[in-house]
Formats: sequence, C-alpha cells, structure tokens
Amino acid sequence: MDSNYPEEKVPVCRPAPQPLIPYSDLISHDNPTVPTDIDPTIRRSRKRRTFRVVLALITIWVAYTFLPSIMGRHFLGSGCNGRNSSELAASSMEPPLPPDVDIGDCANMTQDSVMASNLLRGRFSSSAEFKLPLSSEKLFLMSRGTAAGSVNFVQSDKDGKDVKIHVVATYRHESALDYIMVCEISKGEDQRGVGVFAPRWSGRRVGVNFDITVHLPSGSGKSPLKIKNFETNLPLFAHDVGDLADTVHFDALSFESSLMRISVGSLSATEVRLATSSAKIEGTFNTSSSLDLSTANAPINVTVGLSNGKGTEATRLTMRTTNAAIGAKMSLVSGEKTGGEFIISGTTAVGPVDMIVTDAPVGSSISLKARTALAPAIVKMHPAYEGEFILSTSLRGVSLSVDEKVEDPAGKERKRSVDIRRVGSSRVTGSVSWSPEGKHLGFVNVETSMAPAVLEL
Repeated sequence: MDSNYPEEKVPVCRPAPQPLIPYSDLISHDNPTVPTDIDPTIRRSRKRRTFRVVLALITIWVAYTFLPSIMGRHFLGSGCNGRNSSELAASSMEPPLPPDVDIGDCANMTQDSVMASNLLRGRFSSSAEFKLPLSSEKLFLMSRGTAAGSVNFVQSDKDGKDVKIHVVATYRHESALDYIMVCEISKGEDQRGVGVFAPRWSGRRVGVNFDITVHLPSGSGKSPLKIKNFETNLPLFAHDVGDLADTVHFDALSFESSLMRISVGSLSATEVRLATSSAKIEGTFNTSSSLDLSTANAPINVTVGLSNGKGTEATRLTMRTTNAAIGAKMSLVSGEKTGGEFIISGTTAVGPVDMIVTDAPVGSSISLKARTALAPAIVKMHPAYEGEFILSTSLRGVSLSVDEKVEDPAGKERKRSVDIRRVGSSRVTGSVSWSPEGKHLGFVNVETSMAPAVLEL
C-alpha cells in the first residue's frame, strides 16, 4: 500500500450481546441452541437457592432432634413414677387424668434386667402387675395422652378369683419413667381397672411404648369363665384376643381404639362393640344379642355366629367402614331350631361388600342390608331365606342368580316360589318363599352405584 495515503481503519465487528436464556430453556431437549456454559448470574442464583434449602432442612432437623428434650427438661418436674397424682407439679407435660375416674395406687415402675436384644437396640424395659377382682361389675383399661402400644387377652390354665394385668413399658431413655403414670383406677360402684397415663406430647426422651397382657383365669370345671363386663378405652393401642370362644363368655365386651388394629382369634359374648379408625377389624365372633363393628379407611373381615332365642329381641350385626372392603360369613341359629329374628347391616363406600349367610333357621325373619358405592355389592343367602329383595345400582347392571335345584330346608319337599320384577337394567325387585306366608317374612337390600349389585338365592 502507498505510504502517501493514510491507513484505513477497518471496523471490528463484535457479536451483539445475547439475551439471557431462562433456566427452563437450558434444560430443554428441544432447544438446538443450548450453550455449553451457563451464565454466571444463573449459576449464582442456583447456588443461593440450594443454600437456602439446605439451611431450612438443617434447621428442621435441629428443632426435631433437640427441642423436645430441651422443652421436656424445662417443663417436666421431678417425675410421677410411683407417686400420687396430687404430688405432680402442674405443667403442660403433666399426664391428663380423666375427671370421672378415681386414681388409686400407682406402680413404682422398676427397670427389668435388660435383654441383650433390647440393649443392642438401645431400649430399656420396666414392668408392673395389677390384680382386679373377677367379681367386679365392670373391668376396664384406659389410657390418656400419648400412651401407645398393644393389649393382648390370654387365658391361664389355672383358676383364680382375679384378672391379672401385666404392663411392660419400653423406652430409650431411663428418665422416661419420670413422666408416666400406671395406676389402679376405679369408677362408680364396683368398677375396677388400670390406667396408663402419659404426657399430651412427647419427644424421643419421654417416648414410652406399653405392652399390656390381660391374664384371664380358667373356668370352673368344664364351664367357661364368665365375665360380666370388660371395656377398653385405649387409643393408639392394638388389640389382640386369643381363641377364647370355648372357654370364656363375656356378658358385655367393648374395645375402643384408634389407628390400630383389632384382631380376634375367637370370642363369645352376649353384646360386643369394637371401634377403631384407619385400622382393620378381623376375627371370629359368637353373639346372642348384638355385634357392632366400626372402623374407617380399613377393611372388616369377620366370621360371625348369631343366635336368637325365643321371645328375645332381634339379634343384630352392624358393620361400618369407608374406603375399604367388608367381608362377612354369617351362620344364624335359633334356640328353638326354627324361627328367630336377625338384623344384619354392612355399609361402606369405595370398597366392595361381600356377605354370605351360610346357615339359617327355617321360618326365620332375616333383614339384611349391603350398601356401598363405586364398588361391587355381593350377597349370597341360605336357601332357608324367605322374603322380599331389592337389587339396585346405577350405570351398571344387576345380577340375580336363583338355584332351581335347591331342596326344601324343612325336608317337606316343598317347591320354592321366586317372583321377579325387573325395573330397567339397574334395578330388580321380587320375593322368594317356600309358603305363601313366607313372601313378607324377611327383606334383603343390595345397593351400590356404578358397579355390579349381585344376589344369589
């Protein structure tokens, strides 16, 4: 280039600044222009968010781990193990005591010898035993506060005049015994029991699990042991009963729990009431007056023997749950071999109902209702059943199955009459009988919605 001419300055072309790409675009597989390097501003923002999340998790862990023990040391007094309730310091951690119960002697829970298995798990255990007179009008168990665990009913091979209540407390910190009460209690006239009381809230340091064993004495001679009335009010306690039907009879039996199962091997009682929530009820029951089973969000699965005597009120079976199945096999017996009155109900929703009557007296009056929604309702009746029936559903069909070859349960070679009246595809009514007067003897209602309703005769 000629030096007489000034050198031209060529402008330097710089790329235009690119806009920041959102983080959602950075991770998109459909973006063909994803840069290999993340902008430093985005990187710093991500680090700050991560730091905040980690800090929040650490704060929650510290509060959960240390706050209960700190609060426990601040609020708890010197303890209540083996002390009368009047000696307890008033605080938010004092075990709640029911006002209608008289507190008797409280156990001085002493630490048992530590088993190797418990030692490896970092647990200790202590026990106490009470004796309740078998002749009491009512025997009962009660818990309040955060007390939780299990209660197990067993029978000894030795006779006696007392029911023994054995309580084992399991805990991780030795100081936990200072914050609980296990006492003999009474209520009203001739009502004797045992109460387990713990603070309304507890952390790891004061957490205690209770295992209660009810030891029933054997009966006198070949006769079963008779108990007038046994009642539990034990929230958060699982209930387990052994095979007691042949050796123990309860005039009245009531279990009340929550969030824990009620499981019965077998039992015999005049009146039975079992209630829990979000936990199953299962077992074998024989009753001559009433059996009431209630839970929620969990199944009921039972085998039931219902007996009804001449001149007595109807024997009742009531089963209630929600969002779970009901399964029941029922044998109906009359003290007069024929006749008898029975009222049976199984109600749930969003769960199937399957009820089978395996035996029934000739000429008996049976009222049975099986009701659910969004799930099948299935009922199978014994051939001795006589009366009306209704099957109903919505948006689905009903199914009625009749055994044409069934024999007369009375042995009289009678012909069974079945009258069917269909109202559309989702409803059927009718009656079944062995005699003209039997058409209105009983009533069966099978009801659901958006699922099959099935009746087998």
